[in-house]
Amino acid sequence: MQIELATIDRIPVVWDACMKFMRGYISQPESMFTEHGLRVDIEAGRKQLWLIHDGKEPFASLVTEILESGDRRICAVLLLSGTAMERWLGLQSTIAAWARDHGCVALRIHGREGWEKVLKDWRKVGVIMEKAT
Repeated sequence: MQIELATIDRIPVVWDACMKFMRGYISQPESMFTEHGLRVDIEAGRKQLWLIHDGKEPFASLVTEILESGDRRICAVLLLSGTAMERWLGLQSTIAAWARDHGCVALRIHGREGWEKVLKDWRKVGVIMEKAT
């Protein structure tokens, strides 16, 4: 099993396979993303697309973005979705190593509350709230 950062030339090849996992979330009203907006940002290098696969079909994908937070750089996992989580959850060390290589001091995930139960060695740093205007 491997996790692969999609290079610009691979994005057209892997895009639909990666998005099949994320379309359910990004189509929800509370999503901050659109498929088009993600693709533009990924192709421009502002966000990164990762593919988790076993050499054949992908079974998960994620999108990251490096954020400046005061004097720190944070690698934010903005979207993460797939099947067989138990097979890929341990691959977070690969993303952490990539983030360190890019000057990041932490990983941060933006996601649903259920991640708290799974990411036991992570700490909660805030809450996202919303109110209709």
